[in-house]
Amino acid sequence: MLDKIINIKATPQYQKEKGIYNNLEGSNLEKILDGTVKNLQGSSNSSKDSIKFSPAAHFLARLGWRLKDLAFESADRLLISFTAGGFDVRTEVDFLNFHAAARQFYEISSSRALEGQSIRAQIGISAAKKSKSQPDEKAAVDFPGLQQLFGRIFQLELSGEIDKYYSLALRELMDGIKETLIEEFDYINGALFTLIDRISPGKLAPKYVFLGDERNEPLIIEKIKVLND
Repeated sequence: MLDKIINIKATPQYQKEKGIYNNLEGSNLEKILDGTVKNLQGSSNSSKDSIKFSPAAHFLARLGWRLKDLAFESADRLLISFTAGGFDVRTEVDFLNFHAAARQFYEISSSRALEGQSIRAQIGISAAKKSKSQPDEKAAVDFPGLQQLFGRIFQLELSGEIDKYYSLALRELMDGIKETLIEEFDYINGALFTLIDRISPGKLAPKYVFLGDERNEPLIIEKIKVLND
């Protein structure tokens, strides 16, 4: 099945997406970093400097992660971008529907040099939400499951975009490593919930147990994009 999806034509949308988190000017960034109301006038550079010293950044640093960007798209929609275990991770938090939604969607990216070219792979993956849990902050997680998953993608020399219409092939990519990936995304979800509590206290219900959805899968690869970096 996997050999049938090699060299699918790339779409230009990814190029537009690359800059989505870069424009911080005019956002409510400083409000959510420390929970106080400040004068938001100033440059995007000063906002980025604030990120480095925010409580959210300090929490992620204890996990061995690095906060890149935070931005409210609206009063109830937060975009988060960070690096974890050598991967670029970004996700969106919809506070209005957070407890009703059974899954959290992530975009995970990684680059690798192949035959003199820098190739970037981006995986869209949804993880089932479970009850809130505090991640272990004592040791960094290396994400061996994600390492193997990206290794398989690069080894296959895929190109372009692969979406849900190739669901069988996407599931095959997780053969033998699915349980490890589930554990890793449970950890990422737990870290995300804790991060939200740090930057927006009271937004999430304590000890909330999320209901499942009709797909009844703990982890689903929704799409893959592979193109020249």
